[in-house]
Amino acid sequence: MPNVILLQSKRMAFISLNSNLSGESIQLTPISVGKSHGEFELSINGQHWDGDHEHSIRLTSESILLSCDRLRELVTRLHDWLNAIDGGRLPFTGEFALTDDAAHVELVLVFADRPDTISSDDKPVVTAHFRIGRLIGESSFVTDQSCLSLFADEIGRTLT
Repeated sequence: MPNVILLQSKRMAFISLNSNLSGESIQLTPISVGKSHGEFELSINGQHWDGDHEHSIRLTSESILLSCDRLRELVTRLHDWLNAIDGGRLPFTGEFALTDDAAHVELVLVFADRPDTISSDDKPVVTAHFRIGRLIGESSFVTDQSCLSLFADEIGRTLT
């Protein structure tokens, strides 16, 4: 029997544009976490402007398996950047494939400049590339150090 920890609370880790989750955000809510993989609910929230007004967009996958080692790597890199002497003055960049591509599911978080987005070193752009079966897409927005710190801390607690 695999070593699985069932999480009773609905704690969630999120990266957002600000502390308001009704806007643009990526949310991971743990369902169960083992030594090598964790099962999470994934929600990607965004806004669409149709030229007249905004429309909220929400994509939710009730179950996605993520690699615990890859999540730990992301958490370590985020903490290293946040705790650096010049933290926030150097850009946080990287590409983090969080899935093992099992069952045609993919989640990749990319922290990098985008030509269509204004950002700064202390407010990086995060782009979530996802593939769930034949549904393929991406969502991107600017985030900040406080949101990335909360995300890293919550994922870190989930994995311990």
